[in-house]
Amino acid sequence: MVSRREFLYFSSVSFLLSKRSSVGRERNIRKRVQTAPHENALGVTKLCLLYESGQILFTENENVLRPPASIVKLMVLYMVSEMVKKGEVSLDTKVKLRRNIFPVNNSDIVISSDREYLLEDLIKAMAVISSNTSAIAVAEGIWGSEKKCIDQMNATAKRLGMSRTYFRTVNGFPIRPGVDADVSTGKELAILAMECCKSPLLLSWTSTKEFVIPGDNIVRKNTNELLYEITGCDGLKTGFTRSAGHCIIATAKRANTRVISIVMGANTSKERFRIAKDLLDIGFAGG
Repeated sequence: MVSRREFLYFSSVSFLLSKRSSVGRERNIRKRVQTAPHENALGVTKLCLLYESGQILFTENENVLRPPASIVKLMVLYMVSEMVKKGEVSLDTKVKLRRNIFPVNNSDIVISSDREYLLEDLIKAMAVISSNTSAIAVAEGIWGSEKKCIDQMNATAKRLGMSRTYFRTVNGFPIRPGVDADVSTGKELAILAMECCKSPLLLSWTSTKEFVIPGDNIVRKNTNELLYEITGCDGLKTGFTRSAGHCIIATAKRANTRVISIVMGANTSKERFRIAKDLLDIGFAGG
C-alpha cells in the first residue's frame, strides 16, 4: 500500500514531468515557427495574438509592408457585415449587373448580366471559395462601383487605425501579372481580424465549409484547410498571388479563449497552413 507521503511525492513528480513536457512541446513549436525556411526576400510575416486581450504572443516581420492577396476581401466582408448589423442592407438583396464578369481561372464563377444574385450567395462565394468575380459584383451591386467600394475600404482602414494599409482593388487580384496594388502589414491585418471576430455573422460566413455555386450545383470546399483540421477553427481568410506568396488569417475558439494567427509570404500553401497551425498552438498553450 502506498503511503500518503509516497503518494504526494509521486504526484508532484508526475505534475512536474507533465509541465516540463508541455513546456518542451511549446518550445519545439516556437523553434519550428522561427526556423521555417523561406524564399521571399521580405521574409515570412508571422503573428499570434489573443482576441480577448489583444496580447501578442509571437511576432516576426509584423511591420513589413507587403501585398495581402485575397485577404483584401476580408475588408469587404467586414463592411457588409457592419451594414447588415445596422440595417443598411439585407442579405436577401438581389444584385443584377449590367455587364458580365468572367473569371481568369477555373476556380471562380461567371457573373452573368442575365441573372440576379442574392447578396448572401455572393458573400459566401467570397468567404468560402475566395471568388474574385463575386467581390466585384458585391462592390458594384452595393456601392455602385468598385471605386466607391475601394474608397470606403480605405476610409474604414483609416478609422480602424490601419494607417499603412492601402487598397486599390476589392479582391486583391494583381492589377497586371506579377504586380499587386494592395498593401498592408501583419500588425495592421491583426486589427482587421480583431474587428471581424466581433461579428458572429461574419464568422458564420468564414466557417462555412462548403459552397454550392448557384445554378450550377457544383459543390466547392472552403480554401481554408484549417477548418477541417483545427478544433474550434471558424475563419478567417486565405490568399495567394505570385507577389504576395501564400497568406492566411486563421482564428479558432476553444472554451473562452480565441486565438488569431497571421501568416504572409509563405512559400507554399502547405507551409502557410503549418505555420498558422503552430501559431494557434502557441496561443492555446498560453504563449
